[in-house]
Amino acid sequence: MKKFIFIKPLLIVVLVALLSSNCKQDDTFTGKLEVTFVNHPSDLRVNILSLDNNNVAIYYGLTPDGNGVITKELNYGNYIVAPSSLSTYYGNSGFQIQVGKTTKVFYDQGNGSHVN
Repeated sequence: MKKFIFIKPLLIVVLVALLSSNCKQDDTFTGKLEVTFVNHPSDLRVNILSLDNNNVAIYYGLTPDGNGVITKELNYGNYIVAPSSLSTYYGNSGFQIQVGKTTKVFYDQGNGSHVN
């Protein structure tokens, strides 16, 4: 009987410890994308596509801010940035999002892309 009296509080302590260990904050699996355009016409629209399924845009018709920058948070993985404009040609650019990091895609004066 004395063993049962000792085991019961021990089981309660173990149960409380197990339940409280699951209360930690969820891990994030996202990174940040920053796309910068040196020259950006007013009709510039940008789509972000997953490399796994590039038939459906994750973000569609994004427009850069006054400084030519678009910033989005994405899950880790491989993506394509697809800018389009009626007046200017832009090529698509592939990039990778890593957890907790910022990936920068830069379109220069000649509208060529560079990924950092």
